[in-house]
Amino acid sequence: MKKYFLAALLLFVLSSCIDYQEKMKLNYDGSGTITFAVGVNQSLFGGIADSSNFKDFDESKIKEQYSGKKGIKFLGSRTYTQDGNKWVEINLSFESLQALNEANKDSMQQGMMGTINLSEDAIGNMVFTRKLLAKPGSAEKDSAGSEVANGMMQMMFGNYKWKYELTLPGKIISTNAAQNDVDYKTNTVKWTMSLASLASAQEMTVTFEKASKVNLTLVILGVLIVMILAGFFIYRIKRSSTPETN
Repeated sequence: MKKYFLAALLLFVLSSCIDYQEKMKLNYDGSGTITFAVGVNQSLFGGIADSSNFKDFDESKIKEQYSGKKGIKFLGSRTYTQDGNKWVEINLSFESLQALNEANKDSMQQGMMGTINLSEDAIGNMVFTRKLLAKPGSAEKDSAGSEVANGMMQMMFGNYKWKYELTLPGKIISTNAAQNDVDYKTNTVKWTMSLASLASAQEMTVTFEKASKVNLTLVILGVLIVMILAGFFIYRIKRSSTPETN
């Protein structure tokens, strides 16, 4: 059992020592844009990690993973170095969250993006949820050494951060993010978690107001009334300025 755990932990170290940053802008219909960046410490390249677990960590290969995917449009990419990390950044648009979920099924980003869903609650508000599953190599809950294992994971992976930023089309009602990470003026919410915390499944959720068709109808009706009144007054002015003929 101990040998199995150490082997799994080693695999976890080699395959998951990454930082992740993401910005998503969502529309009411579930479409939107997403920019994500994956960062790997440059010291991991050139050795055993480079020859196996990180062979697909390349801008062109990540672009290929999204090429030809239904409902996905590639917008741009770049590779850069920062703070000792090699970063690959990808910018996409998606027609629906379902299309984005499908596109990630066979990509290395599946674990980082997780499963995303947009639904409607009982009173008509929109509910965004994202679930990240526990990472491979995490300790079993009932294991006698789970506390020690979790301590080791925190020590080794606590500095690796996964950051998510979501901009919504409607007013934020509630979220499980920290209040300091919620901007109610721009309808933007952020989550930051350490890689060590992903030893257990994580869920991000936010509820926001749905677009009101009634308000849109009232706006259109108001514009029409203003146009009619304006035309009426212009007509009256022209009529009063026209001299009468005997």
